[in-house]
Amino acid sequence: MVNVMMKTNPDPVVLAKAMKARKSVVQIYHVKKIDGKKCTTSSGTGFIIKTRDADCVVVTNRHVTAGKEPFDEANDKLFVRFIRGSGGVEDRPGLLRFYDFFVDLAFIEVQGLRGKMPPALRFTMASELQIGTSVVAIGYCNTSGVTRPDPDMPEVYARIPSVCPALIAGPVWRKGEDDKDEEEEDDEEEDEDEGHEQWLHLDSPSRDGCSGGPVMCARGVIGVVAQAALQITASVSTESVHEVLKRWLGIPLEDDRSVQAIIDTLL
Repeated sequence: MVNVMMKTNPDPVVLAKAMKARKSVVQIYHVKKIDGKKCTTSSGTGFIIKTRDADCVVVTNRHVTAGKEPFDEANDKLFVRFIRGSGGVEDRPGLLRFYDFFVDLAFIEVQGLRGKMPPALRFTMASELQIGTSVVAIGYCNTSGVTRPDPDMPEVYARIPSVCPALIAGPVWRKGEDDKDEEEEDDEEEDEDEGHEQWLHLDSPSRDGCSGGPVMCARGVIGVVAQAALQITASVSTESVHEVLKRWLGIPLEDDRSVQAIIDTLL
């Protein structure tokens, strides 16, 4: 009974932090040239992790940027939509700087934002939290089945992202570790440079369009929403974000700098 109440009535501190963070959560549109026409084929969520003047870096899922296929610079374009305080939105082109198929993360740079830059969200380690901790996922969950012949056509998407109360359903785990056999364990040291896909499961449903959104606890972001199911949402943990950032920037995995210290080197 306590868990049900926490899902429907989350920790007020966490909820307040999530509500404040919504202005830093963006919509991402993947526009593809099909038969000579520009079509918005998919969309998802992302959030700002680093700012400098009018530029910023946004993290999202790789599948938000190009679906199942690799990103094609000749035919694929990304647009990032920011909430404006006046009640409108601002769309800016996004530059795909790095993506990781294995962990399903991508980093997008946005330049020349005209309006006020929202603050960057900060990470905290997911493994430090206990099962049953109250958290909130944020995302644009009404963008399923998008196909528009022109990215400039009027759209019916929500201007402000939704918040979804949740509970941590299990400890951070490495994908596939339960199926690992002895031979794989012997080869583990050889694969260290490839990093690990570390997941965090939430006891809460999610919908298409929320992919790439932040999962927040009282101390900050603990994961990036990646997969949705009826009652369980899987997110890429901060620990995996940390490793992917190192691979992007060519930093050895054994480097002991925090995820925030590495993010501070961006831009």
